[in-house]
Amino acid sequence: MPTFFAGDYEQKEHTMPETQNIVQSDNPILNNPYEEPRFHYDAYTNGNLDYSKVLEGRRPYTSILSVTPSGQQSPEIFGASDFDDADPNAWFINHIREVVGKWRNSSYAGATRVTRELLNFWFNNPERAFRHRLFFCQREAVETAVYLNEIADRDPNIGRSILNELEERRNTVSVDSD
Repeated sequence: MPTFFAGDYEQKEHTMPETQNIVQSDNPILNNPYEEPRFHYDAYTNGNLDYSKVLEGRRPYTSILSVTPSGQQSPEIFGASDFDDADPNAWFINHIREVVGKWRNSSYAGATRVTRELLNFWFNNPERAFRHRLFFCQREAVETAVYLNEIADRDPNIGRSILNELEERRNTVSVDSD
């Protein structure tokens, strides 16, 4: 499985081992920062990353991961990915990521001509200087904003249900903060 490391700005290709268990490396970076993540580390149930276990796919959003490592971990039978997240926002955030990803892969179907041209110029333009590329997280933020503001309202199923859920959550937060 090919992957890229962030330090390899010349985009040299490296190969990830086929196994999920790898020896801890001096370079813990698994993915190219300019592409959607294809691998992630598992996590212990306390939220710390388990650098000995690489999983395929993007890490689903979860609220249990800690920001800073807390030292050496002893192996656990189960990882954090084996349990559902109790955070009520986790499913919603992962759902939006999935919907925006499908929209991205459909070449921004339903976007206006100008919006599609801008998105393609920013993200799919081989002539754009490498140093001007946005990180994938920045790209996804822009795409999500465009999707929610231009596409979702015209999608009678998924898009509108996402907007309705956002409105409900906004009202809930507004009520809670009063």
